[in-house]
Amino acid sequence: LVAQWAGQYDLVVQCTEFGVIQQAPASDRARWLRDTRGLIEGAGFGWTVWDLTGTFAIANREQGQLRFDPQVLEALAAR
Repeated sequence: LVAQWAGQYDLVVQCTEFGVIQQAPASDRARWLRDTRGLIEGAGFGWTVWDLTGTFAIANREQGQLRFDPQVLEALAAR
């Protein structure tokens, strides 16, 4: 429905700030992120995740450096 509406008015749609809380089981978290990203991209929408280092983090700070969760990066197709 949104994709049809955006096409009708020649608009670009952006889905912002989707994510999964870090305490969720890792495999479930990765699957949800992969599936959600796929649906958003399949509709032709852009996306961003929520958030870098907070409750829904895709990375953690260790000794001042960012360490990304490899399962999350794979789920988001960020290699």
